[in-house]
Amino acid sequence: MGRFKGPKRPTYLPPIATPFSLGRRRAMRTMAGAALSLPIAGALLQSRTYAQARDVPVRFLAIRSAHGTDRNRWIPRPDGGGEPAGTDMALSELNFDYQYSLAAPFQTSPLREKMTVIDGLDRWANEATGGSASGHFGAGAALTGARTNREQDGRPSFESLDQWLFGRLGPGEGPYLINATCSSGGNAGWKGMTFRGDGSGAAQERQPGDIFSTVFRGFTPEEPTGPPPVDRSGAQRGVYDHALEDLRRLRAELVGVERERLDEHIEAMERLRAEVMGGPGAGPAMCTTGEGDSPGNVDRFTPQEYAKVEEAAQLHARVIAQAFACGLSRVATLMHLDDFPSPYFEVPAIRAAHPGLSGEFHDPFTHRYWMNTDDPFVADVWSMAMRWQNELILMSLAELDAIIDPLDPSGEHTVLDNTIVYCVNEFGHGPHDRQGASVPAVLAGGGGGRFKTGRYLRIRDINTGNPRDVNNPVPTGRLLTSIAQAMGHDIGYYGDPGIGADPGGFPAFHGELTEIFR
Repeated sequence: MGRFKGPKRPTYLPPIATPFSLGRRRAMRTMAGAALSLPIAGALLQSRTYAQARDVPVRFLAIRSAHGTDRNRWIPRPDGGGEPAGTDMALSELNFDYQYSLAAPFQTSPLREKMTVIDGLDRWANEATGGSASGHFGAGAALTGARTNREQDGRPSFESLDQWLFGRLGPGEGPYLINATCSSGGNAGWKGMTFRGDGSGAAQERQPGDIFSTVFRGFTPEEPTGPPPVDRSGAQRGVYDHALEDLRRLRAELVGVERERLDEHIEAMERLRAEVMGGPGAGPAMCTTGEGDSPGNVDRFTPQEYAKVEEAAQLHARVIAQAFACGLSRVATLMHLDDFPSPYFEVPAIRAAHPGLSGEFHDPFTHRYWMNTDDPFVADVWSMAMRWQNELILMSLAELDAIIDPLDPSGEHTVLDNTIVYCVNEFGHGPHDRQGASVPAVLAGGGGGRFKTGRYLRIRDINTGNPRDVNNPVPTGRLLTSIAQAMGHDIGYYGDPGIGADPGGFPAFHGELTEIFR
């Protein structure tokens, strides 16, 4: 693959399967063959998901949602409810689909195997030093790991990870930092997500076409050189199809419970096949995007219209994915929403269930939810709004997963596979201004095989009776440290400079999260 033409000087872009037994030998033989296919299927899936860490430039994308997170209605649970039995479990063993689940869209998504849920992350920079701003004014700690200041509208004491990573790229290594938003735009205050070194908020661009025009101005991809990528899809498909054919023949001879169980097994096999073959396929591993391929801007964009927000979210993610694929960017942020635009009442599920709702969402529902989390009306509306936000996350991930990575020598992996996507909400678990604890987060993509995927990881003991227990915190900065390490930086701490200067006094804030690494 030749090098791509384009800008060489770094440029900042501110505005912008269930086992069972059958009584017949033939059934056992057929199931044994199908069971053999499952490890092969898993290996094939992993061959598409994980790249060699040292061979691929890793990208970073942070996606932020709004209105806080109730950890108890966000995490995946065992069938029947309750807490997950282990601290490191396959997401396939757990279930997101339960009453008032905030992350139910993850349950049926083929991208679930490229995601890892982190349970138990805390934003304790303010708490550690005796402050009290880990609620609303702690939102800035999500990407900074730093204390925030009430007197300066929640300005953090350190720069956000996107800014830090971008500042350490070499010449030509992704010359554009993309900061995009589907919200009201230009939000550089305490409700923003990206902050400069002095703690001031960096502006974010609302219109995807404007970002594209800046990033791709004058850019023309070179024609690929060397042999085309090997298409292994036929062999992969054959493994599944052979096993599924045997299972379907057997199904015709069964009745009752045995047939129902076999149906479950066939469904699991078909799902695996879709996950392996349902991605970008054997498309050309090359950057095909040029200056004239702009997606355009969202017509009459207003954050009050849910359809406009969806359109903007998808196009922003598409521009970011193309910029990553063409080597024009390695670092980006995407803020889906903030507090005050209220497109939620136009979401079809909410409109169908509660057609009379209108007006502002945040105070009547987010604040009211934490006054009584068992109120069925409020819980229903709020959970549907949060589910829609997670659908936006999946939409964004799908755009990255739709492009074979032209910078990956294997020719097998997608841009998502070689990106670290950090999906996080602005607030954590708890009532107003007490929201610094238990902020469930998602890492997606795995960063070229550096991080685990398809897992649920509980990184500290969860005391559901007192989610603000600070005796055993796992601060956000440790995850940010881990991401920086996966991006090639040899650091042991990321976050507030004062806390970082005293590892003896603040040991919980130092070091990486070893649980997330492969």
